Amino acid sequence: MRARMSEALADGDALRALAAARDLRALLYEWEGILARKGVAEGASWEEIGALLGVSRQAAWTRYRSPAMETPAIREARERVAKARRK
Repeated sequence: MRARMSEALADGDALRALAAARDLRALLYEWEGILARKGVAEGASWEEIGALLGVSRQAAWTRYRSPAMETPAIREARERVAKARRK
């Protein structure tokens, strides 16, 4: 991950690096939700999850209680990441 970030910054294209950061943020948000729901399924409380993420239990529950439908931004990010991997 750090190597890709270094490459993006080294090529002098800050906008490309910024777009990559945006895509990564969308994927990390999705992954965080998956892990939070898995934690609950394994017996963790929403209070524990919220504390770990630095939010209240209610905020954690509201944000992660059910899988979000894939938004256009997440779908686009996923497609860009898949395309970059094929290169």
